[in-house]
Amino acid sequence: MFGGQISRITLTALCLISWADALHVRQAGSKPCSINGKTVLHGDSFTLDSIAGKCVTFKCDNGETMPGSFGCERDGQCYPEGDTYNIGCIQRRCEMINGNFGYKRINEGCSIKNVCLTVNETYQDGCFKYRCMRGGNAISVTYSLELTEWGCSNGGKCYPEGHQIEVQCRKMECRKINGVAGFVNVAQGCPFGNKCINIGQDEVDACRTFKCKKTDINGVPYYSVEIVDVKCEDSNLDCKDPGTYFSYKMGGVVRPNCTCHTEGLNIQYFC
Repeated sequence: MFGGQISRITLTALCLISWADALHVRQAGSKPCSINGKTVLHGDSFTLDSIAGKCVTFKCDNGETMPGSFGCERDGQCYPEGDTYNIGCIQRRCEMINGNFGYKRINEGCSIKNVCLTVNETYQDGCFKYRCMRGGNAISVTYSLELTEWGCSNGGKCYPEGHQIEVQCRKMECRKINGVAGFVNVAQGCPFGNKCINIGQDEVDACRTFKCKKTDINGVPYYSVEIVDVKCEDSNLDCKDPGTYFSYKMGGVVRPNCTCHTEGLNIQYFC
């Protein structure tokens, strides 16, 4: 060569020859693997996504398929065997499950409103009391919240099932309907003075008869008190029919043989 030095072209050629020799030795001393119709060289790793998933690798070892690394897929990424993560109160770990790798729950308990409960632990939520229960079998274990006590809330207090309260002439009872607990109307009346009268009930005051009535308007119930009868009042405050004769106090003097006439709510007396 020129000046006793190796040219760049010669050096490159020698490197290519050495690489080819090394490759020949590697291929000559080991067997490749045939995986799903593809050739995998000795020492190379590969995956079998359709069988084991993309997070479990295998290695070609002199024509034989050998296990490589194990892992589980989570959020589109691979994590190694033993990796753990939490979803609320649930802790899961990457491990073999029925011959395949996946995340398995490794702790016991229930969660409610971001609170973690152990098995048999109770939680009070207003008038409701829950207990964390363990169920299932040796193959499949389940955890659930069981409602053990319940009641209805009113005025900041809890009342048991069947308890009745009265609010503005409404009688309500603590009941649970379709899983929803609360006070429901069991009786309804109309306010009359300082008391309540039931639907259809008559109440007499100053010879006027009042009745509690219920009217439905577009499915909405309305309760009202209506006057259904008006009579006259004698000097003894007894009720008399219009047109009859009775004693009546007029101008501070009790007068005999008086009568009355009613027109609507108005009453006129004649003596």
